[in-house]
Amino acid sequence: MATADVAEEAECLAEIFGDAFLKISDREWVVTVIPGCQLAIFLPPTYPRDAPPTIAVQADVATDATSLELSAAAVTAYAEADGEVCCFQIIEHAKEVLGDLVATHEHLVESAAAAVIAGSSCDDTTGTGSGEIDNDTVAAGKGTEEHWTFEPDSTRFKQPRRTFEVVDSDAGMPEIVHGDVFEDRKSRFQAHVAKVTTQREVDWVYQTLLQDKKIGRASHNVVYHRYRDPLTQIDCHDNDDDGETGAGSRLAEMMHLMGVTDVFVMVSRWYGGTQLGPDRFKHFNNCARTLLETAGMVPPSSSGGGTKKGRSKGK
Repeated sequence: MATADVAEEAECLAEIFGDAFLKISDREWVVTVIPGCQLAIFLPPTYPRDAPPTIAVQADVATDATSLELSAAAVTAYAEADGEVCCFQIIEHAKEVLGDLVATHEHLVESAAAAVIAGSSCDDTTGTGSGEIDNDTVAAGKGTEEHWTFEPDSTRFKQPRRTFEVVDSDAGMPEIVHGDVFEDRKSRFQAHVAKVTTQREVDWVYQTLLQDKKIGRASHNVVYHRYRDPLTQIDCHDNDDDGETGAGSRLAEMMHLMGVTDVFVMVSRWYGGTQLGPDRFKHFNNCARTLLETAGMVPPSSSGGGTKKGRSKGK
């Protein structure tokens, strides 16, 4: 039974990570968690029932303390799995830890380069800035003064890059409400909603959520928005699967039936290593519905919602 579990886990990881997953043997695997950082995984004969996997970190940014931390985390993940396979959780944690180390290293290099450039400038030259970005709370992205681009951690979940116009000020922007995390077979789902009445607010909420480090690292961030344009009085609405084919349209259908408008909804999913089949669509919708009801954004009678047809407005 253990051999079958391991074979199924290897097949699943190969599907998720593609060429980044290398199977040395049935019980020795190497995963490139991020460019330049590899995780070697060794599975004892009694894994997953009676013994945890052991790991080795191969990365220039990793120290002995990093290796010890990741090894301890692997044992913890095994204990929490309670006799089930757990390598996906171990890999994802290593990806987060090593990603932070790489980001910190790159930040230090950029800061040092900036200091050299500043030191070579005229002494009486002064600069202005809006403040430092907290790498612990802001997801990976590239930005200019006018635009910010969200860069997915990888392409394995088919998430696209997204570019937003930078809003000059957060003043007057809507409050974002976050729902409780729902878990099924180690996959976690969480909804986020906000009241919106313009495309500018839609883009600001979308960008703000993706800049959150945890949300930015989700496997999928399925979104839906609908509002009535105050100038044209046209219903503007759109949805996006974010790589989870069919999830956006199903969420849009539920919103349509509920009659919810002037709202932006995002449901994040962190994949747990086990395919959920059609249940995943139910979880996306249920998380959104529960939070909308809790936040008081559902009309008193949702049976009459969606009777007006509007023009779809793309991102």
